[in-house]
Amino acid sequence: MGRIITVLTVLLLAIGWGAASSARQSGVAPVGSPARCLAVASVMVEAESDSIRAGRMILALGETNGASQADMARTRRSVEEAERAVASARAIAARYPPDTRVDTTTRRHLMDSVSMGALRTELADCAAGTTAAPVQSRVVNGFLREDGLDRAGNDLGMVEVGTDDFEACRVMCVANRQCRAFNLYTPAPRDKSYCWLKHTAGPARSDPNSVGGVRQ
Repeated sequence: MGRIITVLTVLLLAIGWGAASSARQSGVAPVGSPARCLAVASVMVEAESDSIRAGRMILALGETNGASQADMARTRRSVEEAERAVASARAIAARYPPDTRVDTTTRRHLMDSVSMGALRTELADCAAGTTAAPVQSRVVNGFLREDGLDRAGNDLGMVEVGTDDFEACRVMCVANRQCRAFNLYTPAPRDKSYCWLKHTAGPARSDPNSVGGVRQ
C-alpha cells in the first residue's frame, strides 16, 4: 500500500498539460495581460482543487493503510501548496467585476498547451503585479476608442505606425471602405505600434498593450 501511495503522490505533484507552446497564438491573450491572468486564475482554481481532493484522499488512505511518514509528509506539502495556489487564484479573480467572463480561447490554450509548473509561475507573476484596470472608452472623431481592449480577428491587414498613434490608425480605417474597426497594438519595449484594420468589430478582450477603435 505504501508503494501505491508513493505513486499517487508523484502523480499528484506532476499534474500538468504538456510543454508551453509558442507565444501570440491567434485569439490567445498575451502573458501578463488582465485577460490572461483571469484565465490562469480560473484554470488554477479548477486544477488545484482537484489536487487538493486527490491529496486528501491519499492522506485518508495512508492513515488507515500504514503509509510511511515520508509519503504522508510529501502529500501534506503538496496539498498545502495547492491550497495556497487556490487562495492566490481566487484573490486575482476577485479583482474583476463579478460578471466578468473568462476568455474561453485563452483558457482552452492554457489547459491544452501550458504545463502546471508554467501556470504556477504565471499565477505568481499575476499576483505580484497584474491588475484588471477598467477599460476607458470614448468617441473620437467617429470612432469608439477602447483603451486596454483588443478586437481579435477579422483582419484586413496590418501597417506599422508611430508609437501609440491612434489617429494614424483611425485615418487608415476611414480610407478603407471595408474597415469597421481597428486595433492599435504597442508591445514592449513600446518603440513602435502596429495598426490592424478589421472588417468586423469582433469580440473584445482585455489587453493592456492595445487600443481598439470601432466605427460609430
